[in-house]
Amino acid sequence: MVRPFLKHANDLDSYRLNVFDQSLYRKIADGNFHIEARIDLHGLIQEEAHSVLLHFLDVASYSGLRYALVITGKGKGILRRVVPLWLRTYKFRCYINAFKVADRRHGGTGALYIKLRHLQN
Repeated sequence: MVRPFLKHANDLDSYRLNVFDQSLYRKIADGNFHIEARIDLHGLIQEEAHSVLLHFLDVASYSGLRYALVITGKGKGILRRVVPLWLRTYKFRCYINAFKVADRRHGGTGALYIKLRHLQN
């Protein structure tokens, strides 16, 4: 897995999360923008889910994909609470541009839409 690294401390600014645009959200929810990759994490323990998700985002972003769906599961599951926290960390921010809870048609509170960054090999 190839990961971006910081050359300067100010490079972290380039990995800020953006707000998931509402018009983009509606287009994905309505099926006008294709979700190019999906991953289902529910049923995994935190350590497994963390590494699987990181690898998934690495491959998807370097493959040039733009939109992904991450399924965490509904209810009181720990992944539903911790995955958004992980996505805000530098390790994950370098792969994603924005994320938001998915529309009900794609899993609602048990899933997240991800807008991926374009990374080059």
